[in-house]
Amino acid sequence: MRHELKTIDEIDADEWDALVAGDHNCGIYQTYEFARYWNNYLRCKPLFLTLHEGDCIVGALLFFQQAPLHKTFFEKPLIKRALFLGMKMVPVYTWISGPVILDELQKEDIFKYILSKRDSIFKNYYIIRGSFKDYYDEESIGELIPIIKKVGFSVSERGTYVIDLDKTIEELWCNIKKPCRKNLNKADKFDVKIYCNNEREKVKGYYELYKKFRKGLKEQYFTFANFANQVKYLNSERTSMNFYVAACGDSVLAGLGVQRFNKNVYEVISARVTEKQWKKVPAGDLIKWQVIQDAKTEGNLRYDLMGADPLADDPKLQNIARFKAKFGGRFLKFIQFEKKR
Repeated sequence: MRHELKTIDEIDADEWDALVAGDHNCGIYQTYEFARYWNNYLRCKPLFLTLHEGDCIVGALLFFQQAPLHKTFFEKPLIKRALFLGMKMVPVYTWISGPVILDELQKEDIFKYILSKRDSIFKNYYIIRGSFKDYYDEESIGELIPIIKKVGFSVSERGTYVIDLDKTIEELWCNIKKPCRKNLNKADKFDVKIYCNNEREKVKGYYELYKKFRKGLKEQYFTFANFANQVKYLNSERTSMNFYVAACGDSVLAGLGVQRFNKNVYEVISARVTEKQWKKVPAGDLIKWQVIQDAKTEGNLRYDLMGADPLADDPKLQNIARFKAKFGGRFLKFIQFEKKR
């Protein structure tokens, strides 16, 4: 096996995305569009790796070179310049949901090659971080863990809920837990409307709710520019990023970002109102059910609710897991791994 490494200026966008689409485990986080977003807006350097066996490409990986303290929340020009210098001096390499596996029989060999050849692939690395999901063969995750550990990486297990869309709308409805279905059936009396578009004013209205929600949790939050740039860079003929908003009159009650690629649907950036007068309105439930219906109608394979830990000690994480579990998805384990020099 051998490898080739290219920059974003050297890669052909159509060819790369076609390559990624050859692995139905891979979603938007391995696409050219996602590379363009992180490169142009977050100032991380994308690198495109292909693995070759003879004349065939058997695997691929989009990863990013960034600074040790790089966070997507740090967006002031001076901080960005400092991070750029840090990226050059003590680079951290990271990727999400990779590598792309084009020959399933070589999955273990692909992992061994990428991680064991780290000095030639990840130049002068300070930290290497990655994550990997397998929607079809969860048992393979357990088989990969000792292989990854053997080449010096620490491994942690994470979880998410995944709704498989190879069912009828009626079956998907019946899989939702009964109390949630009851709430949805009562929702008509609240006159809540669900919007799915990227009109600036609609997104801006949701952003104000999101910002207030994150502040209430005492957590960092994206700037509106980040929202706008996700819409700008992640919408193409192959990928999409849309915001769903639940509103009652002029009041925005909840919202959710939804990304699509390769018949995989992912949710990001959720928020809801916390005021008591809206507590009984199932706005978040309504959005989830609308996304499920839309994803099914579009012919997607699955809807990944992107993270849940039902065994967490933190009550906040337990509540998130309970909320996501009620929509009838299967719990799927995935792995994150890291190597520090």
